Amino acid sequence: MADNWEQAIVDADLDDDILSVSDVFWGDDFDGDGESNWTEWQNNTDPTDASSASDISMAYNNFLFEIFRGAEQPDSGPFVASRWGARLICWPREDESFISGYLKIPGDETPVPLKVNETGDKARFMDMDYSSLDDLAATYVPGEYRVNLMALEGLSGPHQLRFKVELPFYSSESFPDYIAIESPWPRQTGVSTTPLFDFGSDAWNYVELLKADTLMETYLHLKDNMDTDVHEVPPEAALENGVW
Repeated sequence: MADNWEQAIVDADLDDDILSVSDVFWGDDFDGDGESNWTEWQNNTDPTDASSASDISMAYNNFLFEIFRGAEQPDSGPFVASRWGARLICWPREDESFISGYLKIPGDETPVPLKVNETGDKARFMDMDYSSLDDLAATYVPGEYRVNLMALEGLSGPHQLRFKVELPFYSSESFPDYIAIESPWPRQTGVSTTPLFDFGSDAWNYVELLKADTLMETYLHLKDNMDTDVHEVPPEAALENGVW
């Protein structure tokens, strides 16, 4: 393997024990995608990025990284922008769980720790304390963001999973328009089980009626598999938990 190619592995993580090209071995798997450094060299894939693999099934893509904005929806008139932020969510692959992880922001040498669930089935980070796009863009600049996760797979020992995300230039025009929601008030009872809005299947997964473990009947809207609002419904309208 060429020295300049191996140097990319050396430079990818300055906090590890790979200090020179002599520490890079052909049989190692630096990025943790299941393909050795030699295989990545042979196939011209990125040995520092688990989302880059010659075998697509080996590439890691179980993550979401986004810059977002939120707004207050008044009773009338235009929306009022209220917050700006960034978030990263990582899910492990089959038979894998996370132990720890961090995000590296371009231009910032201090790693940002990720919060890992007790079960190891999610590693996440969210930063939404920004009142303007300018404030957000001063921290989350366009460039290459690196993520390093420590993971367990089956009975084997811990291994590194490394990948990167390229954040392009963005401006206020980069964000989609706000969507007005007609919805019952939270915890309102006796509401219709027919949705009062239509967002299209591309954005929303489904509307679910369920009976939670708490026995509270709810009317649950889900977008990108995340709860967005919850309302009580008449008991006879609720479905068993998980039925939709």
